Amino acid sequence: MQQPTSSPMIVSVHTHHIALPPHAGLRLKTRVVRTLNRFADGIAQLELTLKDTTGRRGQRDKLCMLKAKLANGRQIIVIDRSAKLPKAFVSCLRRSRALIARELKRRRRHRHPDQKRLAATAAFSTEPQGAPA
Repeated sequence: MQQPTSSPMIVSVHTHHIALPPHAGLRLKTRVVRTLNRFADGIAQLELTLKDTTGRRGQRDKLCMLKAKLANGRQIIVIDRSAKLPKAFVSCLRRSRALIARELKRRRRHRHPDQKRLAATAAFSTEPQGAPA
């Protein structure tokens, strides 16, 4: 099994009122890294928080929150709630993957005008190729 430390992303897992087996934290980190690894260059840090909350009328709900801190300083926070923890985790991870992909695509599309100008001048030089400097 691939260890999650091979990725430059920092992944931390926090729990509130949930007792996880000792190996579960590593398995959760591995699952998060495998799902979001293709965005590793755009993600600086990931925080996964699992909570057991009491809902209305005494219902026991599980809450999963994934906070992604992107390399450009922005944050994406996804919260999902379900009666069962695995369902909340998987749903939160899928939604996070879609939102991070959309945000990074938007960031690539809307670069700063200076970056576009530099890229254009590098690609299309106005000087003749064989002219002495």
